[in-house]
Amino acid sequence: MEDLLDILEKIAELLYQENYNQAYGFLVKCLPFFSQCMEQIEDETLQAELLQSLTEAVGAMENNDYTLLADILQYDIIEKLRDC
Repeated sequence: MEDLLDILEKIAELLYQENYNQAYGFLVKCLPFFSQCMEQIEDETLQAELLQSLTEAVGAMENNDYTLLADILQYDIIEKLRDC
């Protein structure tokens, strides 16, 4: 879990630095780990909150809103994963 959190923090940092290609490269590589992590979460409320955050992240990606995507990663997804 710590490895995933480190990667997500790195992605957010890269997005804030406007290094979008590298950030998306890391994002693609961490998706399988994120999926495994989601499967291990037993708290259904937390799962629902993470899914909502992921939906918002996809919306930010579709709108090329990289700052919003970084914020969602940093302040929603990472924080929720730390709590589990």
